[in-house]
Amino acid sequence: MTKKDKEVIFGIFKETFNWMDERDCNALYAKMEKEICQDIEECTDGFFNHDDVFIAIGRVLLNKFGIEE
Repeated sequence: MTKKDKEVIFGIFKETFNWMDERDCNALYAKMEKEICQDIEECTDGFFNHDDVFIAIGRVLLNKFGIEE
């Protein structure tokens, strides 16, 4: 995954959590970044869109809280 890809993912993450304080949003992303990027790499063919990022965020959150899909 390229640096540009990661910047796009972070931008989408920030849009998703725009209701949060920026510092808290950044801290949350720091805890989730690796898993989100890994999910996107595993579940897409190298090309992803907003929906792929939303789905990855959801899966990572569910996994972190131990909630089965």
